[in-house]
Amino acid sequence: MITVAPGANGMAGMQEAAAALSAPADMLMLSAEVPVDVLAAVLGGKAVPGGAVSPGGAAPPGEAALSGGVVGRRPPRLVNLAPVPRAAAALLAAGIDWLVVNESEASELLGRTVAGLRDAAAAAADLVTMGASHAVVTAGSQGAALAGAAGTESVPGFRVRSVDSVGAGDAFVAALGVTLAAGVAPAAALRAACAAGATAYCAARARPIDQGLREDRGRPDSVQSCDRAAWGQVSR
Repeated sequence: MITVAPGANGMAGMQEAAAALSAPADMLMLSAEVPVDVLAAVLGGKAVPGGAVSPGGAAPPGEAALSGGVVGRRPPRLVNLAPVPRAAAALLAAGIDWLVVNESEASELLGRTVAGLRDAAAAAADLVTMGASHAVVTAGSQGAALAGAAGTESVPGFRVRSVDSVGAGDAFVAALGVTLAAGVAPAAALRAACAAGATAYCAARARPIDQGLREDRGRPDSVQSCDRAAWGQVSR
């Protein structure tokens, strides 16, 4: 069980939204743990330096800064819509470049049960029709599915010895964002994200993937074997 206390995330406001738009970036990653109005402002590019919201949705100075001074251009937005907010449909309709949800979140968004990789693929395709340019639905140990303009792609779960699932979803989302920002093709990025998520299952605590690989190097135990099992399946 994971218990979330909103804390600092719940206190995020327009000043934090402006900060998210104030520097160059290759990918802007967002979570629905922040207030939905702040999330909407960042997605719409309406947050401006100083904590205000630009009227009419005009491209703000922060937006220009993101693209090196070219107004109207922006980095892709990747949104992990967890937990699903009440205004989720409006956020999707406004346009999200990359949407990432798990089975239960996809179920809530679509109003039907989503369970397993086949359902995840169908759900991803339906979420694209709701406004997301790309949608990824994770299916736990069964893998993940991607839908977008180029079609759908499913990656079966990698075979590893599960120790602790805490942090696996975060590792998945982080790896997906980093690989996409580096220019990796969507299907390959999805496979790398699945490997990162599988690797997170291999330890009894949440930890950054690169930290985990450093800690496990030289340890002839099941944790190191688990890491190798996950990443060794990426190129297959």
